Amino acid sequence: RVIAEIRSDGKEPDDEPPLSRNVTFSIGPKISDWDQQRAQWLKLNPAYPHYVNGKPRILLVSGSPPSPCDNPIGDHYLLKSIKNKIDYCRLHGIEILYNMAHLDKELSGYWAKLPLIRRLMLSHPEIEWIWWMDSDALFTDMVFEIPFAKYKDFNLIIHGYPDLLFQQKSWIAL
Repeated sequence: RVIAEIRSDGKEPDDEPPLSRNVTFSIGPKISDWDQQRAQWLKLNPAYPHYVNGKPRILLVSGSPPSPCDNPIGDHYLLKSIKNKIDYCRLHGIEILYNMAHLDKELSGYWAKLPLIRRLMLSHPEIEWIWWMDSDALFTDMVFEIPFAKYKDFNLIIHGYPDLLFQQKSWIAL
C-alpha cells in the first residue's frame, strides 16, 4: 500500500474513493497490555537488548513529505537539519530513522507521525525510547542528553504546557 502511494508525478490515483470526513478514525486495534507483551518479547529475544552499555536504546524519528519543498532553500535547510540529527545521534549512540512515506492517507500533516510511531513501537520492541523530532528542529547543544533515568516509570514524555494540555484540554499545548 505504501509503495502504491509514492508516485513520481505527484498525482493521486483515480481509482480510489474520496476520503470521508464523517468517519471515526483509528490507527489500529487498541493495545491494552503493551508493557506485558513487550516484557515477554524481550525475555524470549535476548539477542535484541533494550539497553546497550548501560544506556537505553533510543530511536530518533523524524520525517518530511516525499515531495520537494516549494522553495529550493527549504530543501537546503531540510538537508542541514537531517545532517544535524545524524551528527547528534552519532555522538550519543542513538539510532535514527527518517521517514518520507505517507503511511496513511487520512492522517496527513502533523498527524502523519502517529501511524509511523505506532508501527515502530510494535515492530521494534527492543527500543526503549522512541524520540520524535520535527524535521525543522535542530540540536543547538550537541552535548545535551535527555535524563531518561528521571522518566523510568513513564511510557510517554510530552514537552509542552501542562496546564494548557491537562486543564484546558488544548492540543496546541504540545
